[in-house]
Amino acid sequence: MGRTKKAGSKKVAPALKLKKTAAKPSKASKKAQAAAKAGPVVINRAPVLELWVAVVAERQGFSFDEGLTFGKLVAGWFAQSKGRALGIYERKEEPSEQKRQARERRDRELGVEHVDCFGLHCLALRVGNEMHAVADGKAISPGSVRGSLTRAFGDRLEDVKEAMETLAAAIPPERIGKVAYHLYERFRPEWHGWGVKGELDLGGLAALAQDWQAHV
Repeated sequence: MGRTKKAGSKKVAPALKLKKTAAKPSKASKKAQAAAKAGPVVINRAPVLELWVAVVAERQGFSFDEGLTFGKLVAGWFAQSKGRALGIYERKEEPSEQKRQARERRDRELGVEHVDCFGLHCLALRVGNEMHAVADGKAISPGSVRGSLTRAFGDRLEDVKEAMETLAAAIPPERIGKVAYHLYERFRPEWHGWGVKGELDLGGLAALAQDWQAHV
């Protein structure tokens, strides 16, 4: 489960309560299996990762809206890393000590906290009763992420979410952060080039869920 602490501080705040979900479902969701029969979803990798991070975050005890903001943050990190590796984006220089200290001071003043989600250390701000991921010093809006995912997945959004939730439910909450990205590498759309869509096979997600249910 994610733990939080103030940016620039070593004190760790109490962990959020784990959401009570079945750790050992007896079989894959019938709805997820039916969705798999509808065929693959043709889509880019980024929205797939965004949605998977949100589902994993919910399994770790965050709300789904909180998870959406972490999904946007994490997918952005990986997209930038891939883009720099391909030479699409310029490699960023390490910030100077002065800039690093200024950024840390800004984060402390804003009340930014460090949150463990998806096996990564993320920056977040408390918005009402929720923790929203932070990018460039601003909290990410879950509504904007939800809208972009709806546009990306179209009428298959609920099918994919159901399949991902079935897989996440098969993995203990305390372990899912350690294996989440490895699992994503196994079911993500095949790479065909920057910006080129691939096929997301929901049958592959269902098979992974069944494997975990058989061994957990």
